[in-house]
Amino acid sequence: MIAAGFSVIIDAAFLKMQQRDLFLKLAVECGVTFVIVDFQASDAELCRRIRHRQQDASEATLDVLQHQYASVQPLSAEEQPYVITINTESDNATEMLLGHFDA
Repeated sequence: MIAAGFSVIIDAAFLKMQQRDLFLKLAVECGVTFVIVDFQASDAELCRRIRHRQQDASEATLDVLQHQYASVQPLSAEEQPYVITINTESDNATEMLLGHFDA
């Protein structure tokens, strides 16, 4: 897709720096922009969202969330220049995100 000129979004938790680094290296090799979108929400909100899920594709459970908390490697100083942080509890989260990509 990149070779054809299309933008690509990789949707994953990427809890480990090594996982994120693979895509940074790929972006550099392909000469394309690399961005990490760091979606944030409070613990209480994440738990509420998981409890209220119904028939969606997500495999998220409270146990999965706890596992993610236990195994996540925080974004490094080297990754920070690529990070866009979006508070998903904000009323204008979508607009904030899209504002980063306006031409």
